[in-house]
Amino acid sequence: MEQSTKPNDAAPSGGTRATLWLICAAACTLFAIAAIRFYFGPTFAPFFNSDAAVPVLLADEILRTGKPLPGTWYFANDEIWTLAPHVFALPFVAVFGVSLPALKLGNLFCLGVMVLFLTLPLQRVTRSWPYSILVAAGVFSVFSGFQEMAVYTQTAYGWFCAQFAILIYLALRMQENREAEPWRLFGRVPWTTALYALFLVNLTIDSPLRAAVYWVVPVVAMCIAFPLSKRHSRPLAVSTVVIFLAAASLHVVISRQLLSQAGTTAQLLQPISAWGTSLRNIARGMPVIVGVASQWPPTLYSVLGMLRIPIFAIGAFVVLYAPTGEGQGSAECRFFARTCGAMLLAVLAALTVGRLAFDASADRYLIPPALLCLAAFMAVAWCRLRTNAYGIAAVAVLFTAAFCGGAVALVGNAAPVVVERDCDAPTNLCHLANVLATAGVHQGYSTYWKGNATTLLSHGTIRTCGVWLSPRLAPFRWLVSKECFDPPTEDRFFLAFDRGEIAKVSREFLIGEAGKPDQIVTGDEYEIWIYATANANLEWLRR
Repeated sequence: MEQSTKPNDAAPSGGTRATLWLICAAACTLFAIAAIRFYFGPTFAPFFNSDAAVPVLLADEILRTGKPLPGTWYFANDEIWTLAPHVFALPFVAVFGVSLPALKLGNLFCLGVMVLFLTLPLQRVTRSWPYSILVAAGVFSVFSGFQEMAVYTQTAYGWFCAQFAILIYLALRMQENREAEPWRLFGRVPWTTALYALFLVNLTIDSPLRAAVYWVVPVVAMCIAFPLSKRHSRPLAVSTVVIFLAAASLHVVISRQLLSQAGTTAQLLQPISAWGTSLRNIARGMPVIVGVASQWPPTLYSVLGMLRIPIFAIGAFVVLYAPTGEGQGSAECRFFARTCGAMLLAVLAALTVGRLAFDASADRYLIPPALLCLAAFMAVAWCRLRTNAYGIAAVAVLFTAAFCGGAVALVGNAAPVVVERDCDAPTNLCHLANVLATAGVHQGYSTYWKGNATTLLSHGTIRTCGVWLSPRLAPFRWLVSKECFDPPTEDRFFLAFDRGEIAKVSREFLIGEAGKPDQIVTGDEYEIWIYATANANLEWLRR
């Protein structure tokens, strides 16, 4: 029997609401402490890298050129960055320039929008603002190593999760039984549909493959297999496919206009014999996603980690079964949970048969569905326990302690690499920026993980582009400006190597590839090979 999808406020009594607001306040406080301490304490510096620097560099290009799309960048996996983390850095780059403060404040801004977007579908299902806010804060708390790397330092995978959350919210609104409600220009229905199309178009233009695996396949499957409303679910599935196909075509057109590099996604499938290897690689990363820390004697963080393990484990099963009962809002809750579960299965399947599974950190692709499944599990818990005041309060307290409290405990851990607090970055990057400044060169090349990061640390005054050293000296065309591989515009340019890199490929090999430098400046662990542009061998730039 079709159930109404317009639930009334099913929140517990007034006393329980007050208790939830107190727990929510505690969750938000812990969330804010962990986030601010991460960015403005000692924790951010060891995680800073060239990937993390990209949003600020893209924002700077947009401000310099006045063009809305950063068209002079290689993304290598056929992406186009439209509404992405660099957008949140724009106002801060305009104020602070290319700098670490602009990056940190932009990431914080993006993080706040993530929490808002996830709160909306949770509130739609639970009809409780305090419960929804505390769950969203817990999901995006920095409670694990992967949260530090892929949600806080880079923000990319957290932003993907937020986009899927807002699509779920809009899909729920589009499927509600509206009876004979007229189609009004400024009414709820057309604006909901327009926003759904806007976010799906943005997601698809960014990456059609990601949009298909993460959203189109799961939501269409749920609309067909478990329709929330017979009258509206099938039209939602059809419109999703139509919008996706149109946006995918637009992606191709824009890619040609921007002269994007051919993507790596063409080689998607791998032999069945390699599936076992893929699954093992993915399984190794799951404890990192959850935030497990096996320490003896146990610390506060490791104890809270023991709470997160069963929550994630139970949640992964519950979101597929979705035992939400038959009360108000249960149908929406089931759709929310099953869509997140289907998304997790779709991504697991893609990683199992895809070549990306050979990437050492391919399990990062599981972060968006894993976080959404966690949120869906908490929504299911609400739907089952909402009439039990003590049960809801206990669930809220345990969740807040495990995730928001775990974030505060994690941020206090020792840094994994040596950093310089004055530079606020790993020591090796700080040394390179200092040596380049001393050498007086402003344009050149180093290995990728030093490139974008050094450009940002120099406030954009030393443009450092990424290169491969093996098997041949060649441009590194992934998340780097295409301008990097035009002939140098200055009279001198540099190649920056640390002594370990020179020893690995041999000095003779590097001289054979790039030619003998006109000058070598040494400092700390680096050698800066300086060339006169007019006489240099630049054939390797075109490889």
